[in-house]
Amino acid sequence: MGYRNLFIALLVATVAYAFRIGGRPERWAAAMFVIAGLLTLLLHSPWPVRYVGVETSVLVVDAALLIALLALALHADRFWPLAMAALQTMAIAAHAAKALDLRLGAGAYQQALVFWSYATLPLLALAVWRHGRRSARGGGDRDWSIYREHPDQGASETP
Repeated sequence: MGYRNLFIALLVATVAYAFRIGGRPERWAAAMFVIAGLLTLLLHSPWPVRYVGVETSVLVVDAALLIALLALALHADRFWPLAMAALQTMAIAAHAAKALDLRLGAGAYQQALVFWSYATLPLLALAVWRHGRRSARGGGDRDWSIYREHPDQGASETP
């Protein structure tokens, strides 16, 4: 089984697990991964030139995923989205390394991107598992952070 088929199988299993057991942040992340994965498959350069230069379309998808993960990290009442955004930042760094030195081999560039993609899936699975445990123990788990305005700004103190 090629690395792409293995990744797709792991992605499908992780996404199904997230939608079955995960909270809203886990489901949002799973949906983001599906969208980013599909866009990456559709927008890759053709094989003869894939990874020879900077994969600009993949870079755009990866940057959009990073922004979405950062937004999730700002709003979710979880720590893992921040760790996941850090992993996604490493994928952006792989694109930057290729842009800085086009002599970087196509295989090394590809593996750098693939590695960080694979690293996010166990993190999401762990997040889903932890959410399931917390929900089973206490009957609930807050999905989103609660923001309050400062009382001096005219807002009431109730959330």
